[in-house]
Amino acid sequence: MARAFWIGKNSKKLFIQSGDFTSTISTSQSISGVDTDPRGIAWDEVNTQWCGQQASKLYLTSGAFTSTIKDSVGIGSRDSSVEGISSDSSGHTPWCGQNDDKLYYYSGRLTSTIKDSQATTGESNVSDISATGSDTPWSGGGQSKLWLTSGRFTATIKTSISVSSVDLNPRGISWDGIDTYMSGVTVGYLFRLSGQFTTTVKDSENVSSIDEDPHGIDYGAAGKRWGTYSELTKTFTVNAVLETDAPVPPRPPDYNPDTGTPGNRMYIIAIGHEVIYFGEH
Repeated sequence: MARAFWIGKNSKKLFIQSGDFTSTISTSQSISGVDTDPRGIAWDEVNTQWCGQQASKLYLTSGAFTSTIKDSVGIGSRDSSVEGISSDSSGHTPWCGQNDDKLYYYSGRLTSTIKDSQATTGESNVSDISATGSDTPWSGGGQSKLWLTSGRFTATIKTSISVSSVDLNPRGISWDGIDTYMSGVTVGYLFRLSGQFTTTVKDSENVSSIDEDPHGIDYGAAGKRWGTYSELTKTFTVNAVLETDAPVPPRPPDYNPDTGTPGNRMYIIAIGHEVIYFGEH
């Protein structure tokens, strides 16, 4: 089952929201003794990464969740106003900072080695970052927009969309390969928006009674969304399997069924809300 991970800034807690979405909080963990100003959150299928402005640090918390801090790194010398964090399938850590309104790409989980950075031209209030797929989605409160930057990172903006009709102050973003998850503090909601990007709300949940200042969001099955059979090294609960000789849309834009020859048999595995494609020789 898909789960939504998010931060409660006021309550200083990490939350897991059951499903896509329900009002059930399956887990929560106070982190006020670690950092009193938590901002962004990410889940890498093993551990939970989050960031805090009070100490200007990135944190790695064991599991989902415990109070055990496995690692942390100070980033105040680079940007003391850390806003969002993510984790990618290469084992590296994208994060964003509001002092210089930049996207940062750190080596590993966690080090202070910077692999790349990119100024968010056109947005003066960068609020969160995601790292699913080859491009980089991020959110900004200054223009009430979601943005998609090409690669990790370039100066090319592939697309952007105003979400002011949904929430004027988006503070979290995540991408599950199909839809975009967003948290908004204007109305205190978690949202699932269709595609990348539209303003069509497929699902939403009012969490203002839990914490009226939701920051950050991550889809609960983060990691590699699709790949070849050899790349599927984890054990999943499979809801449905479809075997077909015909192309079945939608495919990932960079999908290549091994040889790329039309007619290669494809298997489509639906795991919760994500779909994984792979080819057979």
